[in-house]
Amino acid sequence: MKQKILLNGIIAGIVVVGFALLFYFMDSKLAFSPTIRFGSLLVYAFFMFVAIKDVKTEEFKILLRGAFAVFLIANAFYYVYDYILFNYIDKTLIDMEKDMAIEMYRPSTPITEQFDMEQGIRNAQAHTFSSNAMQFARWTILGFGVSLLVSYFVKRNNK
Repeated sequence: MKQKILLNGIIAGIVVVGFALLFYFMDSKLAFSPTIRFGSLLVYAFFMFVAIKDVKTEEFKILLRGAFAVFLIANAFYYVYDYILFNYIDKTLIDMEKDMAIEMYRPSTPITEQFDMEQGIRNAQAHTFSSNAMQFARWTILGFGVSLLVSYFVKRNNK
């Protein structure tokens, strides 16, 4: 089972990175798309399912552990890709992302606070090792939820 989990985690990571690169090459602004990022959860869920579907057990935690491990491996691939893309391949993406954030927050920010808001965004450290580690941790919570759903579905179908 461990080899199947590792293999599916690696494949899921490669597929997610492949899709992210595909969208990036189509339009670099798509590197920030929440729709694409949340859509990757479908890829994670599919490979979680493939990794644990044949496990015959009554213990839900074994299924959950396997599904979650797939997510962690695949998500690690994504955040390594993200770090390399933003820091080595296309450094202009960080400024582009900050410009998009300013445009998004400007309409809802009072005029008297817009300068401070813009300066805060411009000075923010984005896509550093520590910021990516924090994003990885946030996505881990979401990935655990997806793992719960996939594990529940597999356990229910194994009965």
